[in-house]
Amino acid sequence: MKKSALILTNIYPKTNAAKSNFEIAGKHLINHVIDAVNPFVDEIVIVTDSEENAKLYSKVVKPNFQIIFDKNSTSFTSSFLAGLETIQGEYTIVLPSNAPFISKDIISLLFELSIGKNAVIPRKPDMSAEAFFAVYNTEQLIAAIRTSLSQDTFDMYSVLDELRGIRYISSIVFKQLDSDFKSFFTVNTPTDLKKAEAMLRPKPTKNRSKPNKTRKR
Repeated sequence: MKKSALILTNIYPKTNAAKSNFEIAGKHLINHVIDAVNPFVDEIVIVTDSEENAKLYSKVVKPNFQIIFDKNSTSFTSSFLAGLETIQGEYTIVLPSNAPFISKDIISLLFELSIGKNAVIPRKPDMSAEAFFAVYNTEQLIAAIRTSLSQDTFDMYSVLDELRGIRYISSIVFKQLDSDFKSFFTVNTPTDLKKAEAMLRPKPTKNRSKPNKTRKR
């Protein structure tokens, strides 16, 4: 089974260009994502929203990764579709470009659970679906997006309404692999970047002071 990764840089277009320059631990955000997913897939495709941003990301990532932008894009969903249509894998993991702490164990689990399903989608602790951190049957996802666009609905949740055979995974499962849910933390602003840097620092150990024992005379 051939597997692919589609990395989305344009989920939040207003911060797209800025995010391309964000670094953590001397590495650009998107390269943290690439390093996490690369061992599990046969190809990686990066989707952005303009030629300008495509050029920015081409300076950041290795040249063997394909960067896609749709000149005629009218919405995020249509540019998402343009990226998917270049994918060769039967199953595709969709990831945000700005999640620097993605767990390889979670990636492995999502692919493992995707066999025979059209989608495997995590749920956050608040029960919301994490549609942009999920594995999809590529062909079925493309069909669902085309149907959604034909109905003039452009959001991802409308796309999910067109899919059947979705397996939602409880946050309880992911807590066993990523107890702090760091995998789902995304960096969109300089404030988020500072939080991410703080998350990299080791937690201080608590020094338990031993009670003084008085010697009996």
